[in-house]
Amino acid sequence: MTLSKGKVERPYRWLHDRIVRTCAIEKLRTVDEVRAVLKAELHRFNNHQVHSTTWEIPSIRFEKAKKEGNSIFRPFALPKPYISTKYIFRLRESRTVNGYRNISLFKHEIVVTCFDKLCPLWRFSTGDLASYIDEPCPCGKTSPRITKIRGMIGDHVRVKSMFAHKRELEEAIAKMKEISKAQMMITLSGHIDFVTWIVEPAAQITEQQAFQQSFTKTCQQVFKLKPDVIEIVPKGTLPEDYEIFVDKRW
Repeated sequence: MTLSKGKVERPYRWLHDRIVRTCAIEKLRTVDEVRAVLKAELHRFNNHQVHSTTWEIPSIRFEKAKKEGNSIFRPFALPKPYISTKYIFRLRESRTVNGYRNISLFKHEIVVTCFDKLCPLWRFSTGDLASYIDEPCPCGKTSPRITKIRGMIGDHVRVKSMFAHKRELEEAIAKMKEISKAQMMITLSGHIDFVTWIVEPAAQITEQQAFQQSFTKTCQQVFKLKPDVIEIVPKGTLPEDYEIFVDKRW
């Protein structure tokens, strides 16, 4: 579950409801019986159901991605001069890996524990990254203190109370043949999110106003988010390994 603007969102609500209904109809009472239902449902979803977004069966899509090298899985390799995993005896720092395979040593995932009787939370993941310090607080508390929110986990970003996913941004760019590269930069204007698109054209754009209107319409159709500014830059401005969105609000 995730929290958004004071409400609880359940992205897998259909799965929760399906399992509960199945257990109620078949009058299942034990944990083992329910586990069998969950196992069967996961097998059906992963191996027999066409996904509503990708239009592929998840297990087939996963194997295809591994075969083509498009997954985030990479073979484990020891850096020189180490020759055995026996040299690895301790992880010195918790790390977070985002959708671009970047590992952060200084941003820490926030989890919340709240023993509230109405809505208890145990290590609830907010999806935010933050830095912290171990210095004692002037109030006397000795637990680590959050100093700054530094972004979100995963290949999506929350802008203007909406989520923009990396695959949606890529889809919008792919629809525009005039674009070679494009990057969405998010900043703050006062306390309001401000979206700037940095665009490298595939060829010279003669009608900039028409292009901007077309790109704005495409963005709104694909992920419902209107750009505030579209900045057209010369080829080579964005590096080859650029990230499709950059969050500079934190």
